[in-house]
Amino acid sequence: AQKPKPAPKPKPAPKPKPLQKPKPAQKRRDVVKTGQSGDSWLLGFLGNAVQRFGIPVLVGVGIYEIGRRLFLSHDDGWHSFDKDVQKQLYLASCRAIESRRMDRLFYDPIAAVITTRRALRLAEKENSLAQTEYCLRERFIDDFVRSTLKKSEEIKQVISIGCALNTRLFRIAIGRDDVKFFEVDKPNVIEYRKKILNKVSGALETKMKSSELVGADVGVVGWDSELIVQGLDWNQKSLWIVDDPTELSESRFEVLFRTIGLLSTQDSIMVLGLSNCTEENFSTKVNLVAKCGYQVHGSTFVGEGKSGYGRWVGDPSNSCVLKISQISKKPAAVLSEGRFSVFSEHSDAEDEPKFSALEFSAVGDTGEEPQDFGGAEQSVVRLELQV
Repeated sequence: AQKPKPAPKPKPAPKPKPLQKPKPAQKRRDVVKTGQSGDSWLLGFLGNAVQRFGIPVLVGVGIYEIGRRLFLSHDDGWHSFDKDVQKQLYLASCRAIESRRMDRLFYDPIAAVITTRRALRLAEKENSLAQTEYCLRERFIDDFVRSTLKKSEEIKQVISIGCALNTRLFRIAIGRDDVKFFEVDKPNVIEYRKKILNKVSGALETKMKSSELVGADVGVVGWDSELIVQGLDWNQKSLWIVDDPTELSESRFEVLFRTIGLLSTQDSIMVLGLSNCTEENFSTKVNLVAKCGYQVHGSTFVGEGKSGYGRWVGDPSNSCVLKISQISKKPAAVLSEGRFSVFSEHSDAEDEPKFSALEFSAVGDTGEEPQDFGGAEQSVVRLELQV
């Protein structure tokens, strides 16, 4: 008999594997590390955003970046300009838009050259009734200046106050080359005007003998010194264009008009354009003009009669134009063969401002400041030295 086989020995149980230590959590790639550049962080952030939310996020970010770059490339430095220059660029855009119309009130091709794309887009987007009022007022003043210079050959100089970036000089044709044009505005606006007109000088066809650009704050006593240095002759009959001085306070408005009176002959003419001319504002301006020794010969509200030029329907607008002349005669004395000219305007009215300074202006840079002469408080006196 065979011996029984021994029972197989049981296999030893497998040894349990030692417990593994958990691996440390991986750092997120979108965590900003010390010294990591902004571009690397942005790429990491976009990568995580795409993984979580898909391609639409990447497409949206790309569209935004493209739009931002296009905006900056077409901005032309709009945000670097101060508010005065921005306002005048906007008005230049209004004239450029008007020049594109088939029924345009005037043709001003230079306006489109001197403005910026940003200002042009703002004007195109708004396209308001105020733009039409402004263009109608510009056309009316253009016609007035053109007809006045054609009828009165005695006028040898035109002074535009608040000319800003207005190119009226280049868009009116009067057929005369004996008229000198002075254009006055704030120094920062004149500086930009000189800069931009130098760039487009090849496109300009001057219709007059010359144009002098004068940077001055017309609301401050003595603003006319630079105007005289540039060659203004107060013995010549002049045409003054004062374009919308609505930003001037009553006292500054008075300084402007009294100074113009000292620089003008008795038969000089002035045209005053006003915007936002409500009944109250209109009365205030007319009273101020009369207080300074002027007479309003006529007022025309834009849209009234022929001033609508077929573009205005309904009641007249709040934009108006005044024709003004002087009524106060100033005594004049010429000394030393005309080298010194003294003009004085005496006032006994209690409500009129009293000037306690004798202003001294000279051709050239003297650096002299107005000096106090206590005995002159009852009169306005200007002494001009020409050398």
